[in-house]
Amino acid sequence: MLGIKGFFKKFGKKDDEDTDENEKFDYHSYPDVIKIANKYYDMVFIDLNRDQQDEVVQNILKLSDLIIFNFEQKYENIDKVLNFQKEQEELLPKKKILYLINKYEKKSKFNRKNIIRNSDMKKNLYVVPYNVMFADMMQAGTTDSWFLNPKVRKAKPEEEYGDFIKSLNELCDEIINKLRELHIFR
Repeated sequence: MLGIKGFFKKFGKKDDEDTDENEKFDYHSYPDVIKIANKYYDMVFIDLNRDQQDEVVQNILKLSDLIIFNFEQKYENIDKVLNFQKEQEELLPKKKILYLINKYEKKSKFNRKNIIRNSDMKKNLYVVPYNVMFADMMQAGTTDSWFLNPKVRKAKPEEEYGDFIKSLNELCDEIINKLRELHIFR
């Protein structure tokens, strides 16, 4: 999947041409596109770009049934997520939110236990450990065949891919539970 910037670099004008990305793509049309997609699909996943305009982000968040804050395990990122949530508290009811740390390293100072202790993320914080093989498969565009490999798919927690698969399963189960709790998914 290409982000908006990646799209313009690949299909838009070259870097040496003066181009404002906002001239090429109307970010304000996102909410309308989402409303149309909701008519045709049971679920619509939106990956918001950090650089999008605040007004657009707020409109999309208002339309959202479930919000997953996906961020890396860095103090600045954790702080940004917590500050954004505090600033937008009325827009972001806690029952609609899950937090996800990607590329997670449990030996970090900013591990799950310490983050929970020092924030209000509590039980809604999930992690996906960094996995080199998964990252390589993402780059190659072959994650589907990687996940179908029985060595990966059936890995027990103590095995090579076990923590990674266990974390993904926990996250997927919680997404389904949260959607059921919010009466969106049966």
